[in-house]
Amino acid sequence: MNASLEQRLGEACTRTEIADLIQRWGFCRDQGRWQALADTFHSEGTIAVSWFQGMFSDFVAASRARFGGGVFTKHFMTGSAIELRAGRAIAETNVILAWRARLDGMDALGQAYFRFLDRIEARQGAWRILRRAAIYESDWAAPANPGEQLRLDEGLLASCPAACRYLAYRLSRGGLSVAPDLPAAGSAAERALRSEAERWLEEGTC
Repeated sequence: MNASLEQRLGEACTRTEIADLIQRWGFCRDQGRWQALADTFHSEGTIAVSWFQGMFSDFVAASRARFGGGVFTKHFMTGSAIELRAGRAIAETNVILAWRARLDGMDALGQAYFRFLDRIEARQGAWRILRRAAIYESDWAAPANPGEQLRLDEGLLASCPAACRYLAYRLSRGGLSVAPDLPAAGSAAERALRSEAERWLEEGTC
């Protein structure tokens, strides 16, 4: 086996391991497998999503406390673009978050479309996520029962970030705070996140 083929096979195995890590996060989060979820991140890892920004260990605890409660959610991790550099990787993953909940007295369902931008690092032969940020694109909500119409607080809805308006509305109604300046597709915040991640990736080759 020549060196170039061996290198390509090794890289393919690494990409498969990283893709499996990302998929496992979604399954563990949705199924309430808390220890397995914690194991997808390094101990000092951080996460920034619509309703939470901080240490991943605190995110796991907060997710566990909120689990169930009449709200159904499911993360569909629909594919990742992975860039590798000597023990470090950036992965960008398309995500669909499907949800169903009581919203202003009605049964509602919706979907949010966003991307996870991850910094992932191998330590002692194991890949784990070091930092994750969500970049929001669009979402929708509709009554779960045909023929009904959602009656939402228009003032609150208008105050929610446009890229995840209905998701933010549901979270706000559930007592959670949603940052008004969440990273959106094509925004300065997204460009800053990407630039920071690319610098971090290059630092790993020095």
